[in-house]
Amino acid sequence: MPDATDHGEADLITVLIENIEPGGRSRMQLDAKKDRVHSILASHLGLPASALEIGKADNRWVVIDRPDLWISTSYSESKMAVAFSNVEIGVDIEHVDAVTKVEDVVETLFHRNEQKAMQTAAIDQRDALFARIWTQKEAYSKALGKGFEIEFSGFAVLPQGGAVLAGPERTDLRDWHTAVFELDDGHVLGIAGPNAPLSASICST
Repeated sequence: MPDATDHGEADLITVLIENIEPGGRSRMQLDAKKDRVHSILASHLGLPASALEIGKADNRWVVIDRPDLWISTSYSESKMAVAFSNVEIGVDIEHVDAVTKVEDVVETLFHRNEQKAMQTAAIDQRDALFARIWTQKEAYSKALGKGFEIEFSGFAVLPQGGAVLAGPERTDLRDWHTAVFELDDGHVLGIAGPNAPLSASICST
């Protein structure tokens, strides 16, 4: 996979993509996921695995004693994405063909702006559009460390990426941004962070 890099003034987000066995998302146990993230991160940073201790804090993966390094992970049925940066980061990866229950999700978890975008899109483009919006929404919730604790219909992302329209209940008043990438195998990757423009380097391990 070629690197997909958008250079700007903001902090660089690195996303490493690795193939996993089909169905791996559901079969990999938490310890196995943690060990694999540990191995990938240590290898990419050129550090011995013993130099990195990974744990969880505020619903996020973190490197213990490395407050300058933030981690986020995501799994499709055949891919694992590991993102890291020196700012809070969220990542989500999905395959367009795996999109299911689109109408239910759009009705209950999409902001009215996102619902309108879905309604006006051509029928043959809706699955891809759904994946672009959904991966960015998931990434934003992970970057905040909230997951499904936040009201997904209370904020909106742009299909092409950009500034997040956050709801009035937000407690973090920084301007958050998202970006989305369509990979060459049908996967869609969404990322989120507090700075703009988001600068992402995406590569296979």
